[in-house]
Amino acid sequence: MKFSRHIWWIGAGLVVVSEVVMVWKFAHERDSWENHALLQLSTSTLVLPRGDSAVSRSGNSEEFISYEFRERPEGLKGAVEQLAFSEGLCGVFVSAGSSRATNAALELFYFEYEPGNPRFIHDVFGHGPEVCMSASGAVLEKRHETKEIRVGGKAIPVRVLEFSSPLSDSPLWIFKLTWLPEDAPFQPSRSATSLRREKVLAGLFQGSNPPARIVLAGARDFATREKAWAAFEALVVTKLYFSKGVTNTEAGEGI
Repeated sequence: MKFSRHIWWIGAGLVVVSEVVMVWKFAHERDSWENHALLQLSTSTLVLPRGDSAVSRSGNSEEFISYEFRERPEGLKGAVEQLAFSEGLCGVFVSAGSSRATNAALELFYFEYEPGNPRFIHDVFGHGPEVCMSASGAVLEKRHETKEIRVGGKAIPVRVLEFSSPLSDSPLWIFKLTWLPEDAPFQPSRSATSLRREKVLAGLFQGSNPPARIVLAGARDFATREKAWAAFEALVVTKLYFSKGVTNTEAGEGI
């Protein structure tokens, strides 16, 4: 009886020690990335005052379409169950009521991962659109050439995927941006999931979980890929910026 009681106390002690180590480690990693420039989404400019709208040029033409951003906090419920992000945003840009309005819409997910997140590898590298979209019944038709955007003078790659869905006759375009600091030991790749490779690197760089950002947009009912990309650039890319060690919440922009 005494022996089993000792085992219980030893086990409880180990749990407490491991939790203390994790808290210390998390705080240490946050400090180590404090002075790094972090990618941010200016969420305060997405939700516009009533009557205002965001404007996107349709492809290479001079046709302009107005969009309104509607936040969808309920869309984060499923993400919260699967992902361990620090801050998240879900919403959709829909064409505003006008003579040029269309049914085109751009759904947006934005996730922030603070440094030291123990789920970093699994979340950031283990959820490729190919895997998640197929689970919803969509079929991958083509992986298009990766595009490149520039934010604050820095080049950031964006994966471009084309899906077909039983719910629509038009293609569904997926744009995914995964950002990590340039000097982080992990970097995103073009593959659907680089989880296996990153797990190996995680073993080599134990305890190095840098901050990360994920921007995922789904464009539906756009006539062409060029028009979908033009909307993504105008409505989302223009809202990205770099700030040093300041989260959206700290900056007063709240997600």
